[in-house]
Amino acid sequence: MQESLKERITDHISAAEVLMAQIRSEFPGVVTKVRPQLLADEDIGVEIYAPKDIWQEVDMRAAELSLQIQLETGIFVLPFVYPMESESEKRR
Repeated sequence: MQESLKERITDHISAAEVLMAQIRSEFPGVVTKVRPQLLADEDIGVEIYAPKDIWQEVDMRAAELSLQIQLETGIFVLPFVYPMESESEKRR
């Protein structure tokens, strides 16, 4: 039986780690990192870089996970989802 979010999440960092791990498992091509703490002490941000062809899907899933974490634990993880540049765009 899988642990509940309340059992897995003990603080802001673990909330961010759970969200990032779930996104990476569902969308293996993404890159994630924790942002510095936001304005409110109870918030934490996560940056997610996704391939352009799926970034909107990743954005929607990250928002769903964020809401689920907040409802179950009271911790708000704000996901910032950006489309990745292609290799050709990076060389310009």
